[in-house]
Amino acid sequence: MKKLGNKIILVTSENLKDKNWPWHAIDEVFYMPEVKPSVWNLDHLVQGFSHLMQTRKVDAVIALDDYDVEKAALIRESFRIPGMGQTTHRYFRDKLAMRQKAKDSGINVPEFTAVFNNDEVNRFVDEVSCSLGFKTPLGSFGFGYKKTYIQR
Repeated sequence: MKKLGNKIILVTSENLKDKNWPWHAIDEVFYMPEVKPSVWNLDHLVQGFSHLMQTRKVDAVIALDDYDVEKAALIRESFRIPGMGQTTHRYFRDKLAMRQKAKDSGINVPEFTAVFNNDEVNRFVDEVSCSLGFKTPLGSFGFGYKKTYIQR
């Protein structure tokens, strides 16, 4: 990217300061403190990016890993930078959005329901005979997953 004449600005976690970044390809770097591992205060990210943009033109925001997809989408949407925004990014990170999009597109998916409404959950439990897995909408790998057996 830099060889094509782009100026590269890295925004990353403060605890990654000493990692082996390709410093020759980076023009500027800004560090964000983590609230907990891989989690930033997103209000501070938007405020900091707002300050950054006062003196720099930003044409693209690129996520470097799975955890950054949500952050990049927030920045793009907040500052009207082209690319995948928050609604679209949820198809990659939000398990319920993924399943619903697949189902709406005609792809066979296992039975599922959102767990927002008690009546819908009870109907689902009455109609589907199996163990149930509960997954937080956003997250990676197995974080937040609970398997439950229901007997009636």
